[in-house]
Amino acid sequence: MEIITSIPLAQLRESPFNPRRTFTGIDELAASIVGEGRIHEPLLVRLIEAGVDGRDAFEIVFGHRRFRAAAVAELETAPCMIRTMTDAEARSAQIAENLQRADVHPLEEAEGFQALIDSDNLTLNDLAQKFGKSRSYIHSRVTLLKAIPSIRKACLDGEVGTEVVVLFARLREPALQEKALSYVSRDYHAKLDDGGKRSYRRIKAILSEKFTLSLSKAIFDIEDEMLVPSAGHCVRCPKRTGNAPEFEDIAAPTDKKDKYGRYPDRAPVHGPDVCTDPDCFAEKKKAHLKREAEKLEAAGKTVMQGNKARQAIDASGNVKAGFVKLADVRDALKKAKGARPTVVTLQDPRDGKTHQVVKVDELKAAGVKVTEPKPARGYGESEEDRKKREAAHAKAVEKARAEIEGRIDLLTRVRAAAAAAPRSAFDLQMVAQVACAGVGWKDKETLAELYGVERSALESHISTLPLDALTLFILDCALVQNVRVESYALDRKPEQLLAAAVHYRVLHASVQDSAEERA
Repeated sequence: MEIITSIPLAQLRESPFNPRRTFTGIDELAASIVGEGRIHEPLLVRLIEAGVDGRDAFEIVFGHRRFRAAAVAELETAPCMIRTMTDAEARSAQIAENLQRADVHPLEEAEGFQALIDSDNLTLNDLAQKFGKSRSYIHSRVTLLKAIPSIRKACLDGEVGTEVVVLFARLREPALQEKALSYVSRDYHAKLDDGGKRSYRRIKAILSEKFTLSLSKAIFDIEDEMLVPSAGHCVRCPKRTGNAPEFEDIAAPTDKKDKYGRYPDRAPVHGPDVCTDPDCFAEKKKAHLKREAEKLEAAGKTVMQGNKARQAIDASGNVKAGFVKLADVRDALKKAKGARPTVVTLQDPRDGKTHQVVKVDELKAAGVKVTEPKPARGYGESEEDRKKREAAHAKAVEKARAEIEGRIDLLTRVRAAAAAAPRSAFDLQMVAQVACAGVGWKDKETLAELYGVERSALESHISTLPLDALTLFILDCALVQNVRVESYALDRKPEQLLAAAVHYRVLHASVQDSAEERA
C-alpha cells in the first residue's frame, strides 16, 4: 500500500544505499522551490523506525536531491510517498532509477552494482538481465572499482575519464597501480588533465609498454605451479590476457605495426599469452634463477649470480673488465705454471644463460698474459676518464642551455613580427601541420579518407588547401579523434564531435543529450 503525505524534514533520513555521491544544482533547485512555494514531485520513502507520538523515521529511496534543496529552501515538510520495501528492494529501485539519469557518475553506478552483487549474490548476467544492460556494460562498470582510491577520486573530481580508470583498474594489484601511477606522473606527455582525454593514448602506451610481458619468452616453466606456490599456474592465471576480458585489446592477435615495427598501443607483444603482472613475472624469474644456481652449486660449480653477475656481463653476453671467458684463455691455461685460477660459472640474470669465466687477477698470478676487455662507461672506469666524461657532459648541457635561450629570443622576435602582420596562409598551414602531427595513426587513416588521399601524403596535401579549407582541416584534426572508441570504453563520450554538431545545427541540444546518454 502506498500513502502520499507531508512529512517533516527532521523525520527523513538519507539512504546509505544510494549509489549517488555527487549532487549538483542544489541551489538552483532550492530557488525554484522557493519560487513555487512547494515541491512538485513527492519523495519516495520507507518506514525504518516507528517513533512515539507519531514521529516515525523514514528513509529516502528516491528524492535525495529534492530533500537537500528543501532544506536549503528552509521548508519544514516535504511531500512523500510511503512504500513498504525491503533493503534489497530499495537498493534495486535506487540503482534502476539512477540508470535513467545522465548525470549519475559511472563510479557511483558501479558501487550500486557491486552492492547488489555483495548483498544479493547476483551475477553479472543477473544484473544485465535485471537492468536491461549488456554483460560487458556491467563488467566495465564494476571493473572501475578495482582502481586504487587515488585514481577513483581523480575520476570523481573530473580529472580523468573512466577510460583512463579502466587502464589502471585492469592491472588488478594495488601495488602495480601505484607503480603505474608513478610512471604516468613522471611522463610530461601523460598529464592527468582535461578528463584524461588528451593523455589517454599516452597513458595506454606507457602501461602497455611497462606492464605486458610475453609468456612465450619466459625463462621459467609457465606451467610449474610450485615455482612460486602463491602465484600458481601462469596459463590459468586471471592476469593472463587470454583470461582477462578487460585486456581484450591486447589479447587479440594483430599484425598491424608502424614503420618502426611497433604495435599502435606500444605493447611489446599481442595475443592471449601475455602476462600483465611484471612483479609476479619477476618473482618467478628470480625463483627459477635461484633454483638453477642451486643445481649448479650442488654439482660443485662456483656460481656468481644476481647483481654481481649483471655487473660482470652486458646484455649482449660480453664479459666486462675484471673477467675473461674461459674459452678465450683455455689454451694459455694449459701452459700456466702458477696456481690454477678458479673457474666461475656466471649466471646472467637477464636470460638465465651461464658463462664460464675466470678472474683477470688470478690469470695474471698464474703467469697468463691477458688482454682485458675495454671497460664499459661507468664500470671499471679510471678517475681521469670519469672526469673527462663528466666535463664533456657539463659542456653539452651548457651548450643546450645557450641554444634554448637563443631559441626563446628568436621566438620572442617572431611573435612580435607576427603580431604586427595580418594572419596568412603560412600561419594556418603551420598550425594545420602541427594539428595533423598530433593525430594518432588510426585516426589519421580516417582523416586521410575524408580528404581522399593516402595517409603518407596527408602532410603534403596541407600545402594545397586554400584558407577556408585549412581552418576546416584543423577542425577535422580535433574532431576525428572522437570517432574511434575501444570496445571496453564504450562509455567514453565524443564530446567535441557532439558539441560541434550542436554548434553547426546538425543536432539540437536535446538530441545531443540523448546521444551522450547512448555514448
